[in-house]
Amino acid sequence: MNSSVTINTNEYLPDGTPMVRSLTITGTVYDSAGDPLGGANMEIIEPDIHDIGRGTSNPDGTFTINVGDDTMHHVWVNGEDVQLVKVLTKLE
Repeated sequence: MNSSVTINTNEYLPDGTPMVRSLTITGTVYDSAGDPLGGANMEIIEPDIHDIGRGTSNPDGTFTINVGDDTMHHVWVNGEDVQLVKVLTKLE
C-alpha cells in the first residue's frame, strides 16, 4: 500500500525521526498517491513494552492517538509499519 504519515511536530531527532512531547500523537496519513487517507486503521506501538495506541483516521486523513509511555514507537497504517515517532514527555 505504501502509505505515509506526517506527525504534527516541529522537533526531529538527528536522523529525521519526528519527536513529540506529548502522549497524544496527531498527524495525517496519506495513500501512495499522496492523497489524505480516511478510514485507515492506525496503531502506534512500542513492541518491547507493549504500549499500543489505536484509532482510525478521519475522512480528511487526520488522526489523534494516545500512547502510555515515553519511548520510540512505530506507526502502523492498515497493518504496514510506515513511520517511527519518538515520544519524550519527561525532562532529559
